[in-house]
Formats: sequence, C-alpha cells, structure tokens
Amino acid sequence: PPPSAALDVLGVDVAELTAEFADDLGYPKGTQGVVITRMQEGGLAALSDLRRGMLISKIDGQSVPTPAAAQQALHKADLANGAVLQVATPQGGVNYVLVKSMR
Repeated sequence: PPPSAALDVLGVDVAELTAEFADDLGYPKGTQGVVITRMQEGGLAALSDLRRGMLISKIDGQSVPTPAAAQQALHKADLANGAVLQVATPQGGVNYVLVKSMR
C-alpha cells in the first residue's frame, strides 16, 4: 500500500487509493479517495460505522483524493456538530457516516 497518514481526530490512518492499491483491494478503476489502513481502538471512527479497508471519498461534501486533502477537510469540519463522510466498500454501494466528537 502507499504511505499512510494519520487522521488523529478520527483515530485512523489513511492512504491514497492509487490505481495499483485500488486493484489490490477490488475497487473499480478510476475510484478516488483515501482508504482506512488502521483504526485506533476507542477512536471516533471505531465508535462509528467506519471500518478498515473502507474508502472515504468526501468529507462534508469536499472530495478527498489524498491524505493531505482529508486532513484539510477535517480541519475545517465542525466535529462538535458532526461531519458527514461519504464512504464506500469494494463491494460497491455508497454510504454516509456521521462522525461526531463527544466533547
């Protein structure tokens, strides 16, 4: 897999979905986003419906093709009110997950 970056606020590490990585995981060609490569126990992501191997394609409507874009989108997000993540799995189907901080 490509190098991972931490999204500390969610408690996950993500990596860019390169063409080769997408092929390995079974995502359709041309799919863009970041893949969850590691989950932190007790993190916001673990407490929501996010799972390792899921693709995050948008955060609050903003496309996140790279870990840096995901970090930037999360920085802007208001987690107290909740951020909406558009996610997918290799099996297809798009879901929306609301991630909200407990503080």
